[in-house]
Amino acid sequence: MWHYYPMGPEVRGCLGFPPISAAESSSGEAADKAGFAAFLQGELRNFPVVSSQHLGRLLDELLAMDLPEVVLALAEQWSVHLQDNDLQQLLACGGAAMLCAQLERAEGYFRAAQRAAPLEPAPYVNTVQIMLTEGRREEAWQWCLSCLAVEANHYPLWHLLVSTMEQRLGALDLPELRTLAERFNSWAGMSLVATLSAENTPSLKVDLLKPYYEAGELNPQFLLEYTGALGAAELYEGIPAIIWRAKKLAAAPLPWKLLLHGAQAQLALGDEMAFQKAVQGLRRRKDLPQEVHEYLDELIS
Repeated sequence: MWHYYPMGPEVRGCLGFPPISAAESSSGEAADKAGFAAFLQGELRNFPVVSSQHLGRLLDELLAMDLPEVVLALAEQWSVHLQDNDLQQLLACGGAAMLCAQLERAEGYFRAAQRAAPLEPAPYVNTVQIMLTEGRREEAWQWCLSCLAVEANHYPLWHLLVSTMEQRLGALDLPELRTLAERFNSWAGMSLVATLSAENTPSLKVDLLKPYYEAGELNPQFLLEYTGALGAAELYEGIPAIIWRAKKLAAAPLPWKLLLHGAQAQLALGDEMAFQKAVQGLRRRKDLPQEVHEYLDELIS
């Protein structure tokens, strides 16, 4: 009955179902999520879980399928493979417990995840969310600061820090937010300062981010922010050089969005040859979405 229900390959393999194509997957059966969850609950003891890594992949798939109750049930059924230092397992179980409104249980998993991987921001972020839900504002604030000390440019954390600040103080304290961005040398924090400022303009973001670039920051996400701000401020001249330098120094391919910023800048500067070359490079990217191909068609026509 459930052969065509949309599921991940690990779950499908444990059920003994052969692979199917995406076109064969039945949206009608997907609507009966409760029925499929009940079916899985009865099959968990028969799952051929062979290792901690295998269990982790199963938990991730079930969480992605929005079956948090099954995640927790599988973890209990196969506790022999649960590891108290396995980040993947702990985050999956914590996320499932949060979705099931078992906040104390979820916090236990996330605290264990933080101990297992103190440089990973996800356990901090999830723990802060639980603390805010429970009104534990001061604890949440301290956890935000602890996370900034290990990962200062995590966007979700900065937005969560703003929420924490507003709950603690009753309003946003923009000077304090800027002080924190400077204290932790965070371009992500400074970008948020520009966005939240009353005088929010592209040129303001350029002014706040420029020192980070001049100091040598080449994180692709930062370059996306910075070139985006330059483009919005119509300061196109500097964008091609930024991307050229990033290409020379990058160990991996740059994000296609960054290369698109370069193409847009070349077009705005009237450099038709450089624009066509940039478009050709983008066209060769296998990860370029179809809508971007169509957008490039519009630019060329």
